[in-house]
Amino acid sequence: MLSLILNFLGGTLLKPVLGYLQSKDNAARDVKLAQIGADKDQAIALVQAEIEENKLRSGMASQHAWMMYAIAAPYALHSGAVMLDSTFKFGWGIPEAPGKFAEYEGQILLSFFVVSAASALIKGLRK
Repeated sequence: MLSLILNFLGGTLLKPVLGYLQSKDNAARDVKLAQIGADKDQAIALVQAEIEENKLRSGMASQHAWMMYAIAAPYALHSGAVMLDSTFKFGWGIPEAPGKFAEYEGQILLSFFVVSAASALIKGLRK
């Protein structure tokens, strides 16, 4: 009689309750796995977008690098010619840049060398 009661309580009543709890745990696990997969996919998409952005940015920088040299070359040549003529007295008679252009010339040359050094530093840090 006692075994019949225990069998009834253990089998008939307990199995549905345990089955419900097991299915609830399985559902929670499946939700968590789906969330982990979605987070992983989102992280991968973010990294791929950053890679593409960096490719575009580096492509643009290399496409327009010649412009930096084209802008700085006349100022560098003029400044160098003025310095050589005033230092060694070649007699070229090259005047200094007038008014604000002398200030612009100095700023452009300074920024050219600062930008070159900064870009070399950044390239070194990327490697």
